[in-house]
Amino acid sequence: GDISDNVIFDFEEGIQTSINKLSYKGKVYNGKLILTTDSDVITCIDDGKYYAYKEKNSDEIVSGIGTCLYDGTTGDFTIESDIDVIQKECDSDKQELQDRIEELTDNVNSLQITINEKEYEISNLNSTIEGLNNELDTIRGEKEDLQNQLANSNTSNSELQEKINELNGKIATLESSIEAKNNEITVLNGEKADLQTALDNKTAELATLNENLGKITATASDVLSGKTILTSSGLVTGSMTNKSGATVSATTVTESGTNALITIPSNGYYSTSSKISVPINTLNVGLKDVVTGTLTTAPTKMNFYVTYNSATLNCAYVTGTLKRKPKLILFSTLEKVLDGEVTDGSNLVIAIPDGSIMEVGYISGTTSSVGNTSMIKLDGTQAYITDTNFRIASYHKWDVNTTVYYKIFY
Repeated sequence: GDISDNVIFDFEEGIQTSINKLSYKGKVYNGKLILTTDSDVITCIDDGKYYAYKEKNSDEIVSGIGTCLYDGTTGDFTIESDIDVIQKECDSDKQELQDRIEELTDNVNSLQITINEKEYEISNLNSTIEGLNNELDTIRGEKEDLQNQLANSNTSNSELQEKINELNGKIATLESSIEAKNNEITVLNGEKADLQTALDNKTAELATLNENLGKITATASDVLSGKTILTSSGLVTGSMTNKSGATVSATTVTESGTNALITIPSNGYYSTSSKISVPINTLNVGLKDVVTGTLTTAPTKMNFYVTYNSATLNCAYVTGTLKRKPKLILFSTLEKVLDGEVTDGSNLVIAIPDGSIMEVGYISGTTSSVGNTSMIKLDGTQAYITDTNFRIASYHKWDVNTTVYYKIFY
């Protein structure tokens, strides 16, 4: 019966959360269904993979890949189609790529700074070692002078020996200090080598990411309107019209063999829920596709088996090519007969592909008299109608080399 208030059924993560409960079959993960006071139904539901929605005052149910989101307060529906899901994944991948590039760039810069610092420390150590070596050379020179003085002295000189011992201590200290500095340099060179390897790896990874980024060839027309894609030129905003779920009208229909080719009227993205509307009268349906022309009966006759009296008739026959298997073929030696004008002496052969039988008939005399109706067996060898050609027994009174008018109805 009539209801005074809208009845609302809510679904969240596979559970009916509304007070009103709906008995149904199948799986509903998220969405809302509303029974309105004017006996209409509004719904937007999904099963986690596919969505379906029906708007108010519409009999059409639109479905597709994606999910259906709703605002429990306002009741507004938001369709997240497969394109939206893909776009989210692209946005996530794009952000991840951007973050990785920034991280690698920071790592490369940081590693280069650290390597520079290590090289500076090594340079300072080398300068220190150079100074120590200079000092060591000076002390060794002093020691050598003292040793010469001591050697030239005829008596023991304790003062000179004490100075030599003191210099020996300084030399040992300097040599130890130089060795320690060299060890520091060795460690720093090892650290520098590790840093350089890490820098080379990060630089190569960054180069690969930038190279892959350069391979992105999409332009604005390849990307949905309102969506973005990261390219080597930066972010590009799409301009492709989103026709997902839309119905577009087409008027250009052409024939290709047994197929009708419908030209899509405009560029854009079309989903499985999109539709192309074509006026019925533009399609070759029924007997609208008609081919006319003339044929000549064969110069020899052939016995065709007639089913109505189990006899054979020695008839001339006509052959021709087809663009596909027809629904009906009419033959007559009078062209006007094919247009429906029947007069005394008219003749007509009707060929209708019907299982294994080809029906042949003729009209003669007044407009109301009909002569024999014969059933000529389609044996596939003598008489046949295929997708590409035909051979049909003509009216038995027609002689060979007779000009025959025909109409082929597809």
